[in-house]
Amino acid sequence: MKSLRHIVPMLATLALALILSGCGNDSTPTGVNPIDDTPPAAPAQVGVSSDPVTGNYILEWTASTSPGVTGYQVFLYSPSPDRDNAYQLVFESDENGLLYPLPRVSMETEQIYRVRAVSTSGTRSNWSDLALVTLTPPRGDETTKDPLPRRPTAGDE
Repeated sequence: MKSLRHIVPMLATLALALILSGCGNDSTPTGVNPIDDTPPAAPAQVGVSSDPVTGNYILEWTASTSPGVTGYQVFLYSPSPDRDNAYQLVFESDENGLLYPLPRVSMETEQIYRVRAVSTSGTRSNWSDLALVTLTPPRGDETTKDPLPRRPTAGDE
């Protein structure tokens, strides 16, 4: 008959092995969350507003409705024969950055923008709707007109 002195350490080793190996059918190690690579929802209501004081234009959008969004990427339509993609990344923000100050121009210029959300795992959303923007020179120039489309506000109906 073996003494308890030999059985207790063997039982303790067996119990530790069971704890470390986990129980059940889940293959994910205990305490480790799997990476969620589901694309977040795309930002919505991309449009332009104008700062009433400076006259500068600002591209704005509504935040993605998905949890875990860490930021946004703004792309400008800019075709070029030296690259395959016609859209060029022009701005990246954190999850709170829901606007992009548009460049000042010296003559009326049309630009097309689109935005996408980026999640904690680096997964990118689908593209937002396109925003066709007409930029005009600073106030005081006779050719100044409002940009299109304007982002809807709570008072619009």
